[in-house]
Amino acid sequence: MIFLLAFVSVSMDDALWISDAYVRNLANLQAQYASGNVQVLLHLRDYRPGDTMSTLGQPYRFNLFRGLLRYDAGRWNLSLGDNDMVFGRGLSLFLSTDEKALLESYLRGLDFAYGNFHLYGGYKRRFIYYSGDSIMQYLAGAYVGGEVTGLNLLYYADTAMRGGVATSAYLQRETDGYSIYLEGALRRGYDIRVFSENWGYGLYGSFSLYLSTFTLSLELKDYRRLFQYFNLPAPANDYGVLSSEGRDEMGYSASVEGSHFRVSLAQDWGSGIVNLLTYYGFTYYSTGIFSYKLSIHGLNWLHNLNETVSSLEIKYSPSWGIIFDMEYRERDGEAQPYASIAFLIGGWTLSASSRYYATSTNLDYLLSLRYDDMRNFFVEASYGAFSGDIVCSSGICRYEPEFRGLKLSAGYTFVK
Repeated sequence: MIFLLAFVSVSMDDALWISDAYVRNLANLQAQYASGNVQVLLHLRDYRPGDTMSTLGQPYRFNLFRGLLRYDAGRWNLSLGDNDMVFGRGLSLFLSTDEKALLESYLRGLDFAYGNFHLYGGYKRRFIYYSGDSIMQYLAGAYVGGEVTGLNLLYYADTAMRGGVATSAYLQRETDGYSIYLEGALRRGYDIRVFSENWGYGLYGSFSLYLSTFTLSLELKDYRRLFQYFNLPAPANDYGVLSSEGRDEMGYSASVEGSHFRVSLAQDWGSGIVNLLTYYGFTYYSTGIFSYKLSIHGLNWLHNLNETVSSLEIKYSPSWGIIFDMEYRERDGEAQPYASIAFLIGGWTLSASSRYYATSTNLDYLLSLRYDDMRNFFVEASYGAFSGDIVCSSGICRYEPEFRGLKLSAGYTFVK
């Protein structure tokens, strides 16, 4: 029998952007330690955007970004520091990380857990693209969440102690033939989006039917004045868009998925039956040494984004590999074709890509060389031009600003 006496992990990474207008740097140092009942996490960060207009986020001088001390006694545990806090599908509480959207959020305080019961309190910290929320919020609450049911109750307030209460409950059931999930939320109190007292609510449901070769799925949602920065209700579409940030939207998403394909359709409405969003998508793919993936999707997001995208990805991967990708995107009436090619051998990846903007005649391009040993170390150098784009994931949409120049990044992880 082997007893794990201690676990130590230290990782360091740095990304340096060098352009004509600025020099930007992001450095992270993360350390984890576990021995017996005690676990420790430390995350130090240094971020220098180098942009006086602050379009690249807020400076974060070398300091503690995240820290956590946890004592686990088996049946119960106590965590002090920066805790991930997620309940259900996020209608009442979602403080966690989404790397694609560059969302980093957590509760700085304590979390006491006994079995499925949690008692928590502290204040919310939330960053999107390295910019923190300007609104400070305090949270205190309790939840119990099991495999079938769960209930969350919380109190929230800002620095002026203007606050309210929120609650949500879920019910779920899964068998070999189907799965069903239902969650409802209710909020009463100060609405930080409109600076007044009001009610808010949310209803979300999903149902999946598992057939022999197909899965049929349906999602439904109805959100009114719900989002308050400490929660993030499910978007209910494959694009990952909350069409009104949970302020006034109801809608559905339906999909059919087989062994090699997926088809989906989603629509959102607001008050007065205004069509806020329509999304459709189709994907067909193969597997094996030689494989391909064909994708088509369209999005019409009222007054925000209108695009159709068709793409074909081809992979050939014996002991080495090659990936070729072609995409035709029409966004807000402008044709924006894209192509990329990547060669992979051992831990090396050499890639080149380009996107052309027909109306503005801008040309994006990227040349990149990366080495990754898939264990401890990676290093990458890339050079190119980027015109800026919208990235959406899990209900969060952000604008990634333009960049032209050189990017250097490297990382190392030590585990013992």
